[in-house]
Amino acid sequence: MVASMDHNTCAEVEYDTPEGMVHSDICGDIGSDEWRDMLHRCLDEWLRNSDGTGRFVVGDTNYPDND
Repeated sequence: MVASMDHNTCAEVEYDTPEGMVHSDICGDIGSDEWRDMLHRCLDEWLRNSDGTGRFVVGDTNYPDND
């Protein structure tokens, strides 16, 4: 699968902690190495801290209307 470089890709990271909910919305260029690294760090954070709560979602903000 080849990703189109002109689509804006966003991630939503959300999970519960004893102190309350953690929530972040982040967007970037799917073709950027910095963006990919950020997504990996966010996924690592979610896996490390979520205890299975919340969600980690990545997608094209215009899908399915990105003909």
